[in-house]
Amino acid sequence: MGAKKELTPEQRGAILYGFDRNESYHAITTHIGCSKTVVGETIKRFLETGTTQPAKRTGRPPLIHTPARAILKKIVTEEDRHLCASKVTTLFNSRTHLNISKSTVRRGLYKENLKCHIARAKPLVSDTNSTNRLSWCLARNNWTTRQFRHILWSDECSVSLFQQGSCCHVWREPNDEWKLTCLTSTVKHSPSRMYWGCFS
Repeated sequence: MGAKKELTPEQRGAILYGFDRNESYHAITTHIGCSKTVVGETIKRFLETGTTQPAKRTGRPPLIHTPARAILKKIVTEEDRHLCASKVTTLFNSRTHLNISKSTVRRGLYKENLKCHIARAKPLVSDTNSTNRLSWCLARNNWTTRQFRHILWSDECSVSLFQQGSCCHVWREPNDEWKLTCLTSTVKHSPSRMYWGCFS
């Protein structure tokens, strides 16, 4: 049996209007289109509480509360963002001695603003190369357009043949899109074709 349909504010107001006019429950139900029980409950609620608004339903209590969700968040943000929901559930259950499902884990992570996304791809660059590139840019921070015109820019691109691409999922918050722990690295593989070009 489905849940009872809530009365609209207009219907509850009409019930009180009929009650104030000393109309019978039968007359009110005929006009409103609801049962006598609903009319009686609405009037009783108004006489006891001064309002016809039904009490807010609390619903089913959550299986994992804030302290447990903090443990859940720590598993994916501080240990490994690339864990699948099954592994996150196994780790969480073993550490908290609970027995919850993957769906509950996903809902808990969503409440912590962590959602599963496809990881952004970024070329795999070593720390040394990253430092050298940053130093090069900082040394030319105040260069003019005329000075940059004397530089020949070059780049190369490797296109892999017959490679089946795959996507990697990661747990992250909206502002974590480009964090190193939320990225997946891209490297060059063979067999491939190398293309090189330059411009000034």
